[in-house]
Amino acid sequence: MGKHSLNWNKGFPAVDTGFFRDAGEAHTSICDRFGNLLFYTDNNYIMNAKHEVMDNGIIDSPFGFAGSSSTMNLALRQPGKDSVYWMFYPEQITDQTDTFAKKLRYAIIDMSQNGGLGKVVQKHQILMDTSSERVEGIRHCNGKDWWIVVQNAITEQFTVWLLDQNGLSLNGK
Repeated sequence: MGKHSLNWNKGFPAVDTGFFRDAGEAHTSICDRFGNLLFYTDNNYIMNAKHEVMDNGIIDSPFGFAGSSSTMNLALRQPGKDSVYWMFYPEQITDQTDTFAKKLRYAIIDMSQNGGLGKVVQKHQILMDTSSERVEGIRHCNGKDWWIVVQNAITEQFTVWLLDQNGLSLNGK
């Protein structure tokens, strides 16, 4: 949506402005249970609700979070933890001839830091070495936990991890 977003707080979509920069295709935002913006990302920066770069949200890696192409990313609140959020981001595939497998990484954000504006407390943690550009979160049938589903870029096999109150199960299935 570029430098804009949709605000649903009045029961219908209204254009919201003031975002940090043109986010291109890779944009993820997350709100609290009342619809208030907590943070958003363009896969290069994680921005707080004031549209400022979150503490530790400038990416110091040569590939950024993933690049702002069509690379997908996913942000989820950790079940049972009101202030802890996980962000999953595959590295960007630069073009259709790019066959080099990309890593799936994650970051952990603690929204209780910096007066509620949040801080990236971990980033660039490798979850998978051969990820495609796609990552999906599916609600567990218990209504609390999340399944994180990613496709292997080489074998096309899917791997699934569970995000629950204890964190992420690092033994994908």
